[in-house]
Amino acid sequence: MALKTELKRLTMFDIALSQTLATRTITDSRQSLLQSNGLTSPAEWFVLGIVCGNQNRGIRVTDLARRLRVNTTYITAMLNQLKQKGYVRTQPDKNDGRARLIVATPAGIQKMQQLEEITRLSLEKQLSLRVTSEQFEAYLHVIDVFAGITAA
Repeated sequence: MALKTELKRLTMFDIALSQTLATRTITDSRQSLLQSNGLTSPAEWFVLGIVCGNQNRGIRVTDLARRLRVNTTYITAMLNQLKQKGYVRTQPDKNDGRARLIVATPAGIQKMQQLEEITRLSLEKQLSLRVTSEQFEAYLHVIDVFAGITAA
């Protein structure tokens, strides 16, 4: 019942605008950090993060595109940028000789670890001025639920 009361208090426009502004605030801050650390966009960070997360087995371009809900042409462009920077490479798929897998290089893994630390510290600093730990944990739970709903 409390959710219905909250939804009635705000218009859908208000909710969408607040969500967009919150996302932009975090994204703008993160983008400057990423650029000052060698990545041209958050998209490169997302691609590198997923590749690093699949390091033990590698990941196909099609699976990477599906995971990020973009087309393979877009992923290929991101991968080409990351290859030029020495962060990813391709290797044959042992289970399918026709397929290629994307894997992170040691430099890519190191870059991802560095970015994790830098972005975490920045977010913690920003949030400590505005929200409590409990509020942030609730926020993370909600976006995780929404990500699961939209992925279905």
